[in-house]
Amino acid sequence: MYQTEAQAMRPKSAGIFKFALPALAAAFVLSSVPANAATTYILDRGDMPNHRTLNISGLGNVWAGPILFDGTYGANGPGFVDLVAFCVDIYHHISLGNYSPDLTYTDANALTYDSNVNGQTNHYAGPAGLGVANVTKIGVLANYGTLVAKDILLSGNTKNDRLAAVQGAIWQLASGRNVTGAGLDGLIDNLSGANYQSFFVGNYGPIRSSFTFITPTIYPGARGTQSFVIAAVPEPATWAMMIGGFAAIGAMLRRRRLMSPGVAA
Repeated sequence: MYQTEAQAMRPKSAGIFKFALPALAAAFVLSSVPANAATTYILDRGDMPNHRTLNISGLGNVWAGPILFDGTYGANGPGFVDLVAFCVDIYHHISLGNYSPDLTYTDANALTYDSNVNGQTNHYAGPAGLGVANVTKIGVLANYGTLVAKDILLSGNTKNDRLAAVQGAIWQLASGRNVTGAGLDGLIDNLSGANYQSFFVGNYGPIRSSFTFITPTIYPGARGTQSFVIAAVPEPATWAMMIGGFAAIGAMLRRRRLMSPGVAA
């Protein structure tokens, strides 16, 4: 989980989630990395501009919603801004704000890895770990949650409720513990249930199940950090088509402007 309410630090912003083009450019760089090559994530800052409070059975109240990371891919690599990450590890904590020193993460571990270092019996949905079905479901939820976070048409309250429910569903799947929250119990259960995709709202099209799992480089022994899932990014060819589409739209709009009455060529 992130922080208990008593431990949580105040986020830097009270506005709704913001996403900038630099984050898209960084995602393109990441997507160019071969699937078998580990990527290092240097986390400089983490923020949760808006959140809801959920209760994890046996652990208490926690802030719920994705955390937005700023940092770089590798020590001297390209930067990313507001990288959307959903927590899957309820047995460690992470603070918000500037990290000093920066936190070093890797995608070299699998989601079936046991994060429980204190001997609790209920970790990653029980001693047997996560099954393939739940790993797939968490991946789809992370992709859906990222689309919700980037949806500029959603009002702040609606967006934050849906994001908190996605986070709660991921926690419920990963830990096997009951996760509840005011007005969100039903949606959390639905999003972690068998027909979870039927409760997705938004015109997002098919949603992928692939994702990246990032953990501290020393894990699960590291303290003050936890593990996250981040959505899959489009393949380079997809980005090329998107960029080409933007260029075509720009050319079309410019042509229309030039052809409009009263506009000089």
